Amino acid sequence: MVMCCVCGRVFRGRNRHQNLSTHMRIHTGETPFPCPHCPYRAKRKAHLQMHLERIHSPRGAASTWRDNHPPSAHHLPPHLPLPPPLPLPLPRSPPSLPDPQLPTATSPHHQKQ
Repeated sequence: MVMCCVCGRVFRGRNRHQNLSTHMRIHTGETPFPCPHCPYRAKRKAHLQMHLERIHSPRGAASTWRDNHPPSAHHLPPHLPLPPPLPLPLPRSPPSLPDPQLPTATSPHHQKQ
């Protein structure tokens, strides 16, 4: 039995040391599996394989998964820049209301007597 010194997760069984080593990538942020086609990097080899099938294979290019997820920076080749972000709308100020403390032309103080 081995335990993660960061979160305390316990690993048992024949592959416990390898499983702990793979688990530690969660805490360290290490991504040792680079995509050969784009800047994407994966923590696990299986994740890289899924990425290659979904993004870079001819079969994956026509899948509905890709149609439902717009491309992000790590899915674009380095020579294609991202489009500029859309400008945010400016907040509208609320209409100004007359100050009840100030006298107005229609207030009783300004009426002719």
